Parts: sequence; C-alpha cells; structure tokens
Amino acid sequence: MGQSGKNVLLLEARDQIGGLASTEEFVPGFKCNLINDVVKWIDPRVIKKLTLESHGLAFHFPDTVRIALEIQEQHISFFRDSNETAVSIANHSEKDAKVWKIFTEYINKLTHFLEKLYELTPPKLPNIGFKEALSMLTPLRKHGTRGLVDFMRVAPMMMPELVDE
Repeated sequence: MGQSGKNVLLLEARDQIGGLASTEEFVPGFKCNLINDVVKWIDPRVIKKLTLESHGLAFHFPDTVRIALEIQEQHISFFRDSNETAVSIANHSEKDAKVWKIFTEYINKLTHFLEKLYELTPPKLPNIGFKEALSMLTPLRKHGTRGLVDFMRVAPMMMPELVDE
C-alpha cells in the first residue's frame, strides 16, 4: 500500500514488537514464542519485494520440529524426516507409526495446493468473469478432481477429525 502512495500506519498493542510471533519469558530463564513458534511459509514474492533478507530475515530448519511432552517422559518427537517421527510415534502406537508417512504426504499435498493458491493474484470483484474464476483453479490441475474433492472435504475439518480417519 505504501508503494502505491497510500499512508500506512502499523500499530502494535504492546511495548514489544512481534505480535503473535514475539518471544516471552514464561518463567525466569525460559523463553519461547508462546503463540506462533514457527513460520511455515512466506510468499517468496513478499520476501523479495520487501528485501526481507537484507533486513535480517533468515530461516532455520532444525531436524526436530516439535516435541509432544508426556508426563512419564515418553515424549513424541516430530522430525523433518517422517521416518524418524514414525520411530518416535511407535513407542506409543505401532498402528499410527505405520501410517505417519502416508498422512504427512497427504497433508503436504494439500499444503502445496494452498501455497500455489496464495500465489495467485485474486480477480477483481464483483465483475468476475468465467475466465478469471477459472484461473483461480490453476493449482488444481496438478491435483486433479480427486485433489479438489479432498481439499473441499478436509479444509473445514478440525485436525482430530482428520486424524481419526
């Protein structure tokens, strides 16, 4: 908006900048991002346009991405490598460990579809024509009809519902 000549004012409710991604000390000596602790995806065009890397943006991709703590210290560690995660899950459920890779591949396919959808420039409303509406379906070509059906079915679901399937 600023580049198009509009005045932009960004407000932060607290003394510390960062919003949902800001780091808090929750007990003395222990800090973490209490709400958003990971950035899943930023449109590469935004990174380039705002020259975010020249302002210090750097991504860190640790091998361990999550740990589900358990009171008896039988934690489940989630790794970038789905096979490593399956080994960790197997301590709790062999059945879940066996399908973990299939589940993550399925979620990654849906995520890829969303990333491509976010990259599209939305058509101008309300005078959208058939051609413009059809252009929004471009990311579906790779996933086909089954991909669209899966996406429409899964998108409104809560994660526990999907996991139960």
